[in-house]
Amino acid sequence: TTTRRTTTTTRATTTVTTTGVTTTAIAPSCVYCVSVSQRQIEALFDDFSAALATRNPGNVVGLYSYSAVLFASSTGDILATPDAIYNFYGAFLQRRPSGAFTESTVRIGCNTAFRTGKWSVTTTDPSSGQTSTRSATITFTYRFENGFWKIAHHHSALISA
Repeated sequence: TTTRRTTTTTRATTTVTTTGVTTTAIAPSCVYCVSVSQRQIEALFDDFSAALATRNPGNVVGLYSYSAVLFASSTGDILATPDAIYNFYGAFLQRRPSGAFTESTVRIGCNTAFRTGKWSVTTTDPSSGQTSTRSATITFTYRFENGFWKIAHHHSALISA
């Protein structure tokens, strides 16, 4: 993995304390941006699909940042803790989901990227065994942290027939 260095300068605001002392500071900071291709971001969905196929919620949650947010449209819940995301997948994986993007767009920034588009998702009713395939919108926002691309935000919503 190659990196590029971006130097940014942040000017702190002038602060007045309760003692009347005024402080001004300039704080330069360096950010290292990981080089990543569109194909590498697209491949992250392959990892997600493989984790779904294991039917193990821990494998899926392991792809998420610790501070990730999952907007689970199927339940209407906004899940913002690893435990909440784990519990969601514990139930969702019983439906044996599998899916593939049918169209998507990738955008890449400094240590962030997103892939958004439409996907076709197939689930199986656990009691009847009947399968259904639906179209949905989907967005993954990724953040590079601790040497890995992690899901920072995930949202999917079924498209009305």
